[in-house]
Amino acid sequence: MKIIHLISGNLGQGGAERLVMDLASAQARKGHDVTICSFRDYSGSFIDIDKAVKLHHLGKKKGISPRFPFIISKYLEKEAPDIVNCHLPAVFLYIIHALRVCRKIKFFYTIHSFPINEEPREWVRALRRHFIQKGILRFIAISDSIKTSFDTLYSVSGTAMIYNGRKPLVHSERFEEVKKEVSSFKKDENTLVFISAGRLVQQKNFPLMLEAFRNLENENVVLLILGAGDKEQYENIRPANAHVLGLRNNVADYMFCADAFCLSSRSEGFPITIIEAMSAGIPILSTRAGGVPDVVKDGVNGLLSDDMSVKAYIGMLKKFISLQRAEKERMAQKNSRDFAGKYDIDICADKYLEAYTH
Repeated sequence: MKIIHLISGNLGQGGAERLVMDLASAQARKGHDVTICSFRDYSGSFIDIDKAVKLHHLGKKKGISPRFPFIISKYLEKEAPDIVNCHLPAVFLYIIHALRVCRKIKFFYTIHSFPINEEPREWVRALRRHFIQKGILRFIAISDSIKTSFDTLYSVSGTAMIYNGRKPLVHSERFEEVKKEVSSFKKDENTLVFISAGRLVQQKNFPLMLEAFRNLENENVVLLILGAGDKEQYENIRPANAHVLGLRNNVADYMFCADAFCLSSRSEGFPITIIEAMSAGIPILSTRAGGVPDVVKDGVNGLLSDDMSVKAYIGMLKKFISLQRAEKERMAQKNSRDFAGKYDIDICADKYLEAYTH
């Protein structure tokens, strides 16, 4: 099968981009002809793909381009793939011409966040409904709650649902170096290490997390935040027990050194970082943002805060700190089992391939 994953942004640290790289790699390992095609030049991006995956970019410049829909159609007509799997909301309006003229291609569209946030414009949603009703464009939701929300918002049924997947995390050659770095932040060998990873943007709500840890300065805990963005913006608000380390390309090493993973987002789809934490075998502590409760069950494989307040987040953290070691280990083991049985990228890839052929 010849598959093109079409994505609007550069390949980089975002969850959708990481899914595309992992998914394309897994599909290529299964013997399929797979290309990742980005709108813009991907040079300088963090790219982690199987050598069998081809990369292509269409050279789009910033801003609206009236010619770009025709560039996409020409590229797809030349490549003649069996499947085009689109990712990220900016793609849709640019593929409308291709949807009309490339009728031998099956088009799929993965929804990576909650539908009302992903596409707030009703006139665009109306266009999408048209292509759904005609059977020209098929959508894939990445969690149960996103599927339910999508079906309701678009007045459709039967939308495919495929959980995000991730390739299993492994130690890099820098693991021992990271282990020493993490140890340097600890008060002693009993210090609990909390890790968080994500772009340093408003959506991730890191100020809430930092304020919560400020209230835990008398506890034997440390918080490490990894992510691309302006880490200097947090220097004046971070407590002494928190460190914003910035972008790291070996997040797995830090995960393996942690006792728990923290998320404080205001909104989410199905965070790839949660799947990474499951692969690393650590409990997850999170707000109830978006599709998080589809994966994190309170008291089973982690803890969820009651609401978005600092007080609720502090309560959740204190509850985790007070748990017996056996209870924390039970949560960790549950995540390891769930990753192997539900969220490994090979399982995800098989489900996508099945959706393509039905």
